[in-house]
Amino acid sequence: MTIDNNTEQTPITVGKLLSQARERMGLTQEAVAERLCLKVSTVREIDEDIKPAGVEPTFLRGYMRLYARMVNVAESELNALLKTGEPIAMSTVSPMQSYSLGKKRKKREGWLMKVTWLIVILLIAMVGVWWWQDHQAQKSELTTMANQNDLILSQQNNVENSTESPSDVPDNSAINAPLTAESTPIDLAPAQPIDTQVMESQPVKTVPLPNASNTTVTVDRAQTHDEPEAAPVVQDALVMSFKGPCWLEVRDANNKILFSGTKNNGDKLDLQGTPPYRLNIGAPANVDAQFNGNVVDLSRFIKANRPAKLKVPEA
Repeated sequence: MTIDNNTEQTPITVGKLLSQARERMGLTQEAVAERLCLKVSTVREIDEDIKPAGVEPTFLRGYMRLYARMVNVAESELNALLKTGEPIAMSTVSPMQSYSLGKKRKKREGWLMKVTWLIVILLIAMVGVWWWQDHQAQKSELTTMANQNDLILSQQNNVENSTESPSDVPDNSAINAPLTAESTPIDLAPAQPIDTQVMESQPVKTVPLPNASNTTVTVDRAQTHDEPEAAPVVQDALVMSFKGPCWLEVRDANNKILFSGTKNNGDKLDLQGTPPYRLNIGAPANVDAQFNGNVVDLSRFIKANRPAKLKVPEA
């Protein structure tokens, strides 16, 4: 009786051949990788018949030949296995595309774009509001100045008309009336001129009273006439001279209007009140102002070409 022992032989691969030879020599994968200057993962993938990722087939065959020489495997035996075309598993890692990540990125970019546009719109709106408010303020200021100028001109016209009215003409009836019997004649003879120089040169004598002491006081009129009187010193005085037409308004610390109107070329204005004064000058280039003898600087308003609003003295 014959018994056929049909034993199934598993095909040997390059990885099994090299790993068995390595184990017979008692070497580990780390030792082989260190001697061949390869990564441990590359040696492990060769033993498991997996193609390392990122390694070209030409370089992979060279690594296998070096591995075979190290573990004493015949090159012919290795070439025979390589020619049989044993399939080698490919360990390819395909990058996964995350659609959710793309949606989140697009959503975040859209939100940032909306916030950016909102900030830009707010800035444009703020600039527009600021320009409109400044325009309205300038317009109202010009309207106020024009109204005040018209009021001043109307007042001047009223004064001129009142001075030209017939009520102010003198009545000549008294001059033309005849003289009555009771009227006394008027002596129209010229008076003799008085020599003022002689009177001024002569000293004036005073007569003492009965109970007064016998002292005489002489006054030299020439000396008293020549001595000038000292001008009083005015404190907190504001003096303004004008080189051209200008509208202005001056208020003191009590908000009392010291002057409000228009001045022309050659006019001068002396004011006195409780400092500090608040000045609103329409044309500062036509005004020279002094406070207590010190010049008030209006150059910054002249350079800016705008009305001057300031306090004198400045804090």
